[in-house]
Parts: sequence; C-alpha cells; structure tokens
Amino acid sequence: MNQRLLSFFSAVNPNWSEWRSYYEDSEDEDSEKLGSEESDSEEGSDTDKGNPEVSDAEENDSEEEDPEEEFTGEDDTEDRKTGSVYSEAGPIPGGRTYYAALFGLEYVMKYLHKTGIFDKDQSGGEHGNPLQAAAFRGQTGALKFLLDVGANPEAEGRFGSALHAAVSGNQEGSVAMLLRHGASVSVANRSGQTPLSRSIDVGNYTITQQLLDNNSDPSTADNNGSTPLMMAAFYGRHELARLLVENGASVSAKDNVQHTALHWAAYGGHAPIVELLLDNGADLLLCDTEDPTPLIHAARQAHTEVVKVLLDRGANINVINKDDETPLIAAIIKGHKDIVKLLLTHNADPAITGTNDGWNALIYATCLGDLEIVRSLVDYGADPNLCTTEGESPLLWAVINGHLCIVKYLLDLGASTAAPDSGGWTPLHHAASQNNLEIVKALLDSGASPNVFGLNDLTPLTAAAQSGHLNVVNAFLDSGAISGSSGSDGWSPLIAAVATGRLEVVRALIDAGVSPRVPDSNGWSPLAFAAFQGYPEIFKILLDSGADILALADKQQTRVTPIHVASECGHVDFVQLLLDAGVDVNIPAGDGSTPLHHAVRSDRFDVIGCLLQNHASLSHQDMFGCTPFQYADEATMDTLLEQFQECEQYSHPTEDARQQRIIKSIQALSGTPMPLEKKDLILLDTLGRCLLKFRDLSAAAKVFNATLQLDEKSEKIAHNGVICDECQEDLFGERWVCTSCYFENLCAACMAKFPDGAERSFCSGHEYFRVPAGDWDASRQTDVYTEEFVAWLKELQVQYGVAAL
Repeated sequence: MNQRLLSFFSAVNPNWSEWRSYYEDSEDEDSEKLGSEESDSEEGSDTDKGNPEVSDAEENDSEEEDPEEEFTGEDDTEDRKTGSVYSEAGPIPGGRTYYAALFGLEYVMKYLHKTGIFDKDQSGGEHGNPLQAAAFRGQTGALKFLLDVGANPEAEGRFGSALHAAVSGNQEGSVAMLLRHGASVSVANRSGQTPLSRSIDVGNYTITQQLLDNNSDPSTADNNGSTPLMMAAFYGRHELARLLVENGASVSAKDNVQHTALHWAAYGGHAPIVELLLDNGADLLLCDTEDPTPLIHAARQAHTEVVKVLLDRGANINVINKDDETPLIAAIIKGHKDIVKLLLTHNADPAITGTNDGWNALIYATCLGDLEIVRSLVDYGADPNLCTTEGESPLLWAVINGHLCIVKYLLDLGASTAAPDSGGWTPLHHAASQNNLEIVKALLDSGASPNVFGLNDLTPLTAAAQSGHLNVVNAFLDSGAISGSSGSDGWSPLIAAVATGRLEVVRALIDAGVSPRVPDSNGWSPLAFAAFQGYPEIFKILLDSGADILALADKQQTRVTPIHVASECGHVDFVQLLLDAGVDVNIPAGDGSTPLHHAVRSDRFDVIGCLLQNHASLSHQDMFGCTPFQYADEATMDTLLEQFQECEQYSHPTEDARQQRIIKSIQALSGTPMPLEKKDLILLDTLGRCLLKFRDLSAAAKVFNATLQLDEKSEKIAHNGVICDECQEDLFGERWVCTSCYFENLCAACMAKFPDGAERSFCSGHEYFRVPAGDWDASRQTDVYTEEFVAWLKELQVQYGVAAL
C-alpha cells in the first residue's frame, strides 16, 4: 500500500467512504494484492483528485512497495505499536481497528490484522472496544471477523459487554451473532443491568425474545433492585411486560424502595399493565402495606383509569401512608379535582386523619385554596369544624393562607370563629397580624370577637397594632373593640404600638381616646417605652396627649421614671423635652439614683452635658452612698470634670478626682458599725479601687479584706455579694480586682483559666490586683475592731488630705 492510500486512513482526512469505495471496487480481494502498487495505480486515480496532499512523484511511482515499509515516517513507529489514529491536535480516542470496526471496513481490518497493526481489544473509543463498536453499529461482518480472531465478548465497555452494546444499539443482527458465539446473557454492567434489562430500556420485542430464548433470567434485578418487569411497567411497554410474565418474571419482587411492578405501573399510569399484573397474581393487600401504595401513586399522578382499575379490584381507598396521606389527600395536594370526586364517589372518608398531626382532607384543601375541592368534600360529609391535634380548624388555615372565598364559604356553613390554635390565637388574630383587611371584616361580620386574648395575652387589636397594620386597627376601632384592653402583662394596643415604633397606629389610638398614662404590669408606661426605644415623634405625641412624665417604670426596687430611661439609653433630645416639661433634673429613682447616675454608668456623654447644663448635682448619693463620680471610669471622669468646669459648678478643677472619691468614701464609712451592710461594702470596694489607682497596694488590700465575711451556709470566706464577672459565680477565697475598671472581679479559677486576659469577656488585657483569702477573725465583729478600722480610715483621710466636695 502506498502513501496515497494511507492518507485516506489518517485522522487529518478520515475519508471512510472513499476507503470503502476503493475496496468494494477492487477486483482483487486478496490482502496480498491489496498492498501492491498495481492495485494502487488502478484504483487511486479517482481518489487522488480529492487528496491535494498527494505529490506528482507519488502518482508516477510505479515501483512495488513493501507493505511493511508503508508505515514509515514521522509517526510510523508509534502508530505501529498502538494502531492509534492521529489528528493535527493529537491522538483521537480509539484506534485504527476501532474505527474500521465502527464503520464495518472488513478489508481494512483484515489488512491491519495481516500487517500487525491490529488490536482487537483496544478500548478508548466512544463505544468501548472494536467488538462493542461493531455490535452497537450493527456491523455484523466486522463483528464476525473480530469474534473469529478471538475478541472477548464479555470485556467491559461503555454499555457493559458487547451484548449490552448490541442491545443498546437496537441491533437484532448483532445480538443474534453474539448469542451464536456464546455471549453471556447474565453478565451485568456497572449499573447491575443484564442485556435483558437493557432490551426493556430500548423497547425491542425481538431482542427481548432472543434473550429469553437463550435463558436470560427475567427476574434478575439491577443495583436499584429493579427487575425487567418493573422497567416494562414503568415505561408502559405492555407487550414486553406480557412477554416477561409469560416467561416467569416475578410480579411480587420489590426494589430497593420496596416498590413492586404494580407500583410502577400505577405511577406511570399504565392501566393495561396494572390489569395484566393483577391478572397474574399481583397482591393488592401486600402492596397496601408499602409506602406509597399503587392507589396513592395513581391518585397523586391523576391517572384516572388506573384509579378505576385499582378500586374495581378492591384496593383500600382509605389506606394511610407514612406521611399521613390517604389517596384522597394525595389527590387534593396535587389539585386533581376529578380524582377527588372519583374517590369520594367510591366512599373515600374525608374525616380520616393521620397519626402525627391530625390533618384531614378538608384542612389540606383549605390550605391550598381550591374552593371546588372544598365544596366537594363538604358535599360528601366533611366537617368544617374538625380540627387538627393542635386545635387548628379548616377556617383558621384558610385565614392563614389568605383564601377569602373559602373563608366566606366556611363562615356561611357556620364554622366557628372562636376556635383557637395551640397558642390561643383565633382566626381573627391571624388575619389581624397578617394585615388581611377583607378577611378581618368577614370575621367581624360573622361575630368574631376582637377582644379575645391569645398567645402572649394579645388581643387581635394588639396584634394588629404591634404589626403596624393601621387599616386593620381602624376596622377594630370602628367595630367597638376595647382599645385599652391588656392581658396579664399589661401589654395594651398602645404600648405594643409604641414599643414597636408604629407612629400612625399610636396616633390613631390616641385619637380614639386611648389613655397614654396606663402602664404595663411592670409599671412601664407608653412614655417609658418611647424613651427606651428612642422614637422621638411618638414621644412628642405622648407628651402632647398628657402622658405621665413622672410615671415609675419597673415595680422592683430600681423604679425609674422616663427621664432615667432616656438618660441611660442616651436619648438626649428626650431628656431635654422632659426637662422642659418640668421634670426635676435630680429626680431620684427607687434606688436613689439620679438621671446623671444613669448617664454616667452608660457613658452617655451628650446626656451628661445636657444634665449638667441643667444643674444636675454631682454630689447626690444613691442608696449605696455613691455619687455619679464614683460610677465613672477614667474616660467618663475626665469628661465629667471638663463639663462640670464649663458649667462653673466645680470650685477645685485641679484636684484629682480619685482623691475626691477616696475622701467621699472615707467620710461615708466613718462611724459605720460592724458588721458592714451591703451598701457599706460597696463603699469599701470603691475606696479600695481608688487606692489601687494610686498604687497604694497595702492600703487597698486592707480595705478589700474588710469586705470579707463568713458565709454561714458554705462556711467559706466570702466577698459579701460579689460575683465573678466571667463565670457569674459567688466569690469565695482569693479574689482578683481589675485596677482599671470599677466593679470588675475575677475568681481564682477564671484568673488561672485566662492568665493573659486575651480571651476574657471583661477587662481584656487589664492588670488585676490579687486580694488574698485571708484568715477569718471573729474580732472583726467587735467594737474594738470598728474603732481601730475607723481610726485607720481617718489617718488615711489625713494622708490624702483633700477637702471633700
């Protein structure tokens, strides 16, 4: 063979038709003659016209060429070893043998076999190896040649074996030839499918018959447990299903999801196959124990004929699957009206509920909003007041989903408007919270009460006010709802609107005559909530409508007024409004603290400036004897002094604030009897921390040790009332005090856990002072000890020698 012919077999110009034409026109079929120059010269003249790469020298070459030398050149060595086909971009998957088999070029295959460039088992092509390619394309001549030279029909390829490939290609001739050569009918591919399973996929009756005639097992399952009969049932291949059944296929076999062929026939909507399976022993009772049943499958997929067949054959119409679905519920969920009516006419029970939540058919229908299905269910006896296990009625679910037409229909039937859910919310609560005005009006017209308390003691009006639904609020007010009603926590519609910042609702309630002075159960008035949340417009409306500016919030010992709340939250505009309204700048809270105490403790510098400008006192003590100064950290202290000096109230601006705190604490402690009360212990703690600021460690230790008392329950030395700020446990024994902050302490365990302070929640990176546990001395309870300690305090006062504020 000369180079001219080889070019036809290159990937650059894979002109297979010319190859085939050349060999078919050849008068000499002998392979030896195929390689001769005589053959080249006789057949190459026409084909040379389509190959511009053929040189004149090649055309005129009349010398006989050695076939063994035809494959010399740049790529010849590699080609001879592998039989690979190359393109300009590189090797193409497969090889010469593969492509010759794929296109049925028997003469090429014979020539390649003769010259040694032949690999019968080489894989890599799209269809696998040469045998599988020939089988898939139905090239029976090439297929026979490969089988004759020993190609393995069981080798694994893309489809599986060569028989799998023949079946996948729908090639009856290839299948017959492979079977004659002993190809296995039971070998499975990677999916576990036998050739018989593939024949069902393809849908070829003849091939299926061939395989069955060669003893292929019709009940062999693939990796999913699917048998050929299940596949035929799913695809609706009735004749194949009949053929399989006639050849002994099991109608009761189950796949990995416990489905039988009957399930899949019902799912696919193939009524004739359903009848075939039932006629041949498929067990409906057995199927009814599975999930879902064939009838549920058919109902869900709206296969009317299958539903009829199954019902006529005795399928359980009220069976419940593991998802608490009956066939009726399955049809309702999918919105299949005709199936719903068909099931109802066959006595499907609409009252059946599942075991988990008690949902019935009517509740599903009301949720989905199909009025026609709802009517059908009611016509066949569905109870419009049948609730779930959570107390949810069909009406409630129609309201929640906003289906006005169904709401009106159920109301006309007399559905209860008062039935609450498990949280105590009625349909009116839900309609109000969802701002569904039309449904609210429909419920009110049907007698629904707007004053019923539900979850969190909210009335429908309160729920609407809290959500800011002005139109719904107005509808309730127009209907005569009690606008000031509140539950056990005192959460009224006005407080709910104020706390959530619903300005227009607040205005509507005030205009309707709601009092702005009624507090909740903790004493928090609407004005206090506005001060806490920071809603200026609402705050002004409440002030203008007569809100109590001195109302105490929180019935605990720390009762505060709105100005205390506004000061602590940093709402300086509110503070000024209250001061302008006549609130005393030094008004005490329940614990004696002034607004300035609250502003200082929260580092609200704008509020501090505002209060000082309005002559707030720096010397006022709370119930613990502490002034605002004593709650200030370093930064706040500097600000206090600067702002105080600007207000010209501070006569000693150069004196150190820490010394002022020391003197104030000592004066408060002087003459205090032992044992110390809690407020005195706080003064001692403050004094000790001030001394730490001056690095007077011995004096600080003495002061801190004075706070130690014996805990009678644990019999441990306790720091009375002091807890660890990290673990929140009471402090016993050793104590660590932050030298930078006030009222920050750690127990020994937390200090050991976070030695470098990087991971502590408080005072990260700050220096701590160790207060030893000390020994308990009963003399601390005596007058002598008191006198000695007070004398020492006086000496300490002289030492720091600064006049008190």
